Amino acid sequence: MVSDPGPRVWATMIHETLLWLAGQLPDDLIAMARQRLAAGMHGELARSIAFGVIGHRVPLRQADHDLLAELLAEQGISPSALAGVWLAGANPAPPFVFTSQLPDAADAPPGEVVERAAVDALAEEPEVRGLWLAWRSPAGQIPSPPPRRVFLVEADAGTNLAALAARLQSALHASGEDSPQVEVFAAGSELPSYQLSAMGNGVLLWARAAPPAATAGHLLPGRADAVRRNEFSGRAHRTECRTGG
Repeated sequence: MVSDPGPRVWATMIHETLLWLAGQLPDDLIAMARQRLAAGMHGELARSIAFGVIGHRVPLRQADHDLLAELLAEQGISPSALAGVWLAGANPAPPFVFTSQLPDAADAPPGEVVERAAVDALAEEPEVRGLWLAWRSPAGQIPSPPPRRVFLVEADAGTNLAALAARLQSALHASGEDSPQVEVFAAGSELPSYQLSAMGNGVLLWARAAPPAATAGHLLPGRADAVRRNEFSGRAHRTECRTGG
């Protein structure tokens, strides 16, 4: 059980749990949970996540199980409510494929509008190191859910990741993106396979430091201080070509 670590630590721990659950729970539930987390609505968040995990039969890591049980206990809900949730073993491979290009027949707001909203929002966030975009589609021949954008943001260690994710979600929602999928993580952190797969197959849209010549033309054109480099935490990223001015 977790012993009163304080609001900021609570938020960081819950944020890490939501990174694990991304792609396993419905997109609208993940987006709502991140907004509730940033607003400090931990009780409401815990109830909705518990309902989703049980209803969708999603396994939890031991630390996530203990955290959720603690949050539920603070709401007067017995940890036995999670009795039917099993513990995860290895990091599961996501049932999706990620690409850097808009899949055929994808029903989504115009790319320039949504992507520009993301770049403009993050240009005002000094702790952000880089922004990636990956298109997520079901693996194999599964016809649904339809392809959708997943944004990934790397930020400096010590950043309030939950608040940053909520701010970017709000900007994307205002641009027309429904239930924006925003994966925010600290530089050097270990990521679940969902985010790693998206990073490895996505495109770098924006970076704060100057890029090497090989990637300089791959970035979405942005503000003068916004089109920068692709070396952030020592993690290897593949970027696909995106023309820009």
